[in-house]
Amino acid sequence: MNAFRKLIFLSIYCLAGLQCAPVLAQGTDTLRKEEMVPVVIPEKPDFSNWMIQQLPLWGGVCRFPDTPYYALKEIYTEKGLVPEKNFKWEDYEQSILLEISSYKLPEKLNLKNEKKLVDAAAQRYAIVHGGYPELTNASFNTAPGIKVYDLEIKTLKKQLFKARLFLEGEQIMIFSALIMQSGTLPRAQAKHFLESMVFNPLPGEITTTVQPEKKGIFNKPVKDDVPWESLEVEKFSALFPKYPVSQHRLIKSLESEQRYYEWYVADGDKGTTYLLAITPIEKQQDWTKLLAEGIESTTSITGSSVVARRTLDFFIYPCEEVVMKTKQQSFRVRFFTDGQYLYQMVVGGNESNIFDTAANKFLDSLKWR
Repeated sequence: MNAFRKLIFLSIYCLAGLQCAPVLAQGTDTLRKEEMVPVVIPEKPDFSNWMIQQLPLWGGVCRFPDTPYYALKEIYTEKGLVPEKNFKWEDYEQSILLEISSYKLPEKLNLKNEKKLVDAAAQRYAIVHGGYPELTNASFNTAPGIKVYDLEIKTLKKQLFKARLFLEGEQIMIFSALIMQSGTLPRAQAKHFLESMVFNPLPGEITTTVQPEKKGIFNKPVKDDVPWESLEVEKFSALFPKYPVSQHRLIKSLESEQRYYEWYVADGDKGTTYLLAITPIEKQQDWTKLLAEGIESTTSITGSSVVARRTLDFFIYPCEEVVMKTKQQSFRVRFFTDGQYLYQMVVGGNESNIFDTAANKFLDSLKWR
């Protein structure tokens, strides 16, 4: 066994250090110097210096060879033009284009429309690049609940287009690599890029189960869509499960007096609280500093710690969503600012309640006039 190990180590040493290997004469153990043949070992591509790129969905990251070009575009779907977030990097020498496209689906993904939505995305690339699309279910390990498909198109220009499609809810994100010339390095780059993404969604952000339809005594569907109450304030509005209790306070300190406005509803059956609070701020106050102070204040009041956070950019004002947790309960908080007030929308309850349909409805309901 020791002799076998020495042989292995010797072989590794010869390959790594001397870059050559001995050739034994046939039928003898005598090593002939004239039969020393050099071994050419191709260099393995090194991707360690690729940069990490934050993704617009599901707390994801991926890797690019260098900082990609980012653009906000529009893409045509069945529902007309929708905004598209696009990241692109191209190497003209190696003839490879790496790209990410993220946009909203024309309808929410379900078992009935999944094939139609995936086929539509594939056909779009087939038209652009010219070729027949081959779609397969991918076994790529992602966050549970995200549907993944692999797409390959051999174009009429003898180029190779490879893509990986991720779908969940109303969103789709597509990673693609266009290999314009044959070669080992471009294929290795494409493979590394299409396998580099990692998703870290907030707890409950991705729904993996479908709730069964509720039925009454006559086997008919029961609607539990109880109308919500709308809170109408001079500059904004928001929805609550029922009309909220309001509390307006005057917070005094040594330096100043500050007004604090609060509206809340407590759902005793679910053990969930919905709260909207606004505080006047100084004009031109730095958002990063304001956000840090807001988070620190909330964690201090609730005795919680931050477990996850993400930036949301689908509102007209800056927004950060933060998930906080204590031993007893969890909080999902959204911080906004319109330059005059700091808005805090809070859902408090257990870990599943703060991400259910009611929580989403409340948090998404804030509208400015």
